[in-house]
Amino acid sequence: MFGVVGTRITQGRHLAKRFFASLSSDRPSTADDQWIRANLTSGEEELWGRMDPADQRHSVQVARDVERALPGADRAVIAAAALHDVGKLVCGYGTFARVFATLFWGAIPAPFRSRFAFGWADRQGPGRMGVFRRLGEYRIHPELGRDLLVAAGSDPFTANWAAEHHTPTDRWTVDPQLGHVLKECDDD
Repeated sequence: MFGVVGTRITQGRHLAKRFFASLSSDRPSTADDQWIRANLTSGEEELWGRMDPADQRHSVQVARDVERALPGADRAVIAAAALHDVGKLVCGYGTFARVFATLFWGAIPAPFRSRFAFGWADRQGPGRMGVFRRLGEYRIHPELGRDLLVAAGSDPFTANWAAEHHTPTDRWTVDPQLGHVLKECDDD
């Protein structure tokens, strides 16, 4: 029981920290922007440039933490840290819509979340428009991020980490050692 409660408390702290950080519209420093771009392919760089300033700042922090934890990390690992949330571009939500979506999905029983999200996000589905489609897109941002990164020509590790960064560790296809470092750096 304490494990579930402890996990919820940790998640709550992480989300609260992200919320308050997202209230600033400041872009990353020039040095951080140049450092990130030096670790991205041209297709990844285009996606990075479209990301919200708060997402860019968060991704710089995660990537810097990964670099400290894994000195000399491969470019694809740094890119994975920087672009793990790139799928959030698809729904187009700002801070307050993300808060609503997070609370909304938290209220949906876990067994139904994926089924609803994938169904709602299906742009080809019957009448899937507006708020439900965007809620679905927000929920499945990891998978949408993988799709964006594959289309941008990313390394398979980078694309797979975007898809798996919220997946239980026993279902990861990425190197578990690298995955654990990336996850830990994202959760700080």
